[in-house]
Amino acid sequence: MCIAILAQFATRDEGTGIPSDIQLFEIFSAQINQVVQNRPDMPPEDIVSLNVALINLALKCYPGRYDFVDKVLETTEEIFHKLNLDHLEHTSAVSKELSKLMMIPVDNYKDVSTLLKLDHYGALFDYFDYESRKSLSLHIVNSAIESGNYITSSEEADSLLTIISPLVVDQKDQPEEEEDPEDFSEEQTTVAKFISLLQAPEPDQQYVKIFQFCHQTIGALIKAEQNEMSLRLFLQGAVAAGEIEFENAESVAYEFISQSGFNTPHLTVSSLVNHNQHKVISLLPRQYIDMLTNLVLEY
Repeated sequence: MCIAILAQFATRDEGTGIPSDIQLFEIFSAQINQVVQNRPDMPPEDIVSLNVALINLALKCYPGRYDFVDKVLETTEEIFHKLNLDHLEHTSAVSKELSKLMMIPVDNYKDVSTLLKLDHYGALFDYFDYESRKSLSLHIVNSAIESGNYITSSEEADSLLTIISPLVVDQKDQPEEEEDPEDFSEEQTTVAKFISLLQAPEPDQQYVKIFQFCHQTIGALIKAEQNEMSLRLFLQGAVAAGEIEFENAESVAYEFISQSGFNTPHLTVSSLVNHNQHKVISLLPRQYIDMLTNLVLEY
C-alpha cells in the first residue's frame, strides 16, 4: 500500500516527480527482498503481490527504465525457482497474482517490441498451466492488434511466437478433450489478425516468407496423402508467384511447379485436366505451362 501511495504521489500532475538523489526503486526492491528472506513461510501469492506493487512503481516513476521492470520479473522467477513452483493451476491465488504481474507491462507499454526487451518475461510463462498461458497469450495478441504496431524483424517474430505458442502449436499439457469449436474459431481469428502485423521491411522478403510457409503447409498435406489437394495448391502457388512481381518470382514458381510434378509422378497432362486442374493450369504463364508439361512427360 505504501508503494502504491508513493507512486501516485510521484506522478501527480502538480508534482515534481522523484528527486534524482532518491533511489526509490532500489530502496523498495531491497526492502521487499529483506521481507521475503525474513519470512520464509510467506505465501507465494503475497510475494508476487509485493512485486506487483513494485513493478507499478517502476512503470509510473521510471517509465523509461525497462531494466527496473525486468529486474522485478527476474526476482520473481528466482523466487519461484527456489520454491520449486511449477505449472501453477489457473484457479490458484499465486497464478492469479502472477497473471496480474505479467499483464501490467503489456497494458502499460502497448507495444510488443518494447515487451520483448524484457529478457525475463518469457521465462515466467513456464510456471503457468496451459489455461493461464493461453489466456495471457490472447491478452498479448489483442493488445498488439489494438496498438497496430508492426513487427518487422524475424528475431522479434520468433520471440513473440514462442511466447504465444499456446495459440499457435499444440502443448504437452493441453487438455485431451476437444475445445469448443466456437472458442477455437474465435481464437484463430484473433491470431490471423495478429499475423497481419508481421511485416518485413522489404516486400520481396515478405513474399518469399509467405511462399515458404505455403510450401511447408502443402508439404504437410502430402504427408497426409491429400495428393489432389496438394497438386491444386502447388499449381495455385505457381500462379500467384507468376502474378506478383518480385525478385525471386520465377524461382519460386519453378519450385511450386516442380513439386507438383515430383509429388504426383503418375499424372499426365490429360489426367491433370481430368483432376479438374485445367482452370488453374490455364492461369499459368506460357513458360510455366511448358515447364509443367515437360515435367509430367518425364515421368
